Amino acid sequence: MIYITKYNQSIYDVCLQTYGTLDYLLKLVTDNNINNLNTQILTKTSFIFDERLVIDRLLKDNNNRQNVTYNTATQVFGVKLTEESGIKITEDGVIKIIDL
Repeated sequence: MIYITKYNQSIYDVCLQTYGTLDYLLKLVTDNNINNLNTQILTKTSFIFDERLVIDRLLKDNNNRQNVTYNTATQVFGVKLTEESGIKITEDGVIKIIDL
C-alpha cells in the first residue's frame, strides 16, 4: 500500500498514520530506504507499507474518514531533533535516543 505524506509530518507520524504504532518503525524506514530518522520528510512523499500489519484497522479507517493526520513535526518523546541529537538506528538495527 502507498501513503502520501502531508505537510510537516515526521517519520514517526508516517509510521503512526500507516501502521497505527511505532512498533513497525524499523520496517517502514527499511522498506523506504531511509538511512536517518532525522531525515526531513517532504510533503507528498510516497511511502510503501504493508497493510496486513496495521494494528488497529478501525482506528485507521476512522482517521481516514475524519481526515485525522498525525503531525508532530520534529518534537518526539520530548527530544528536539537536530543534526547532533535525535533518534537513530544503529547498523545492528537498534533504535537509540541521542540527546546532547
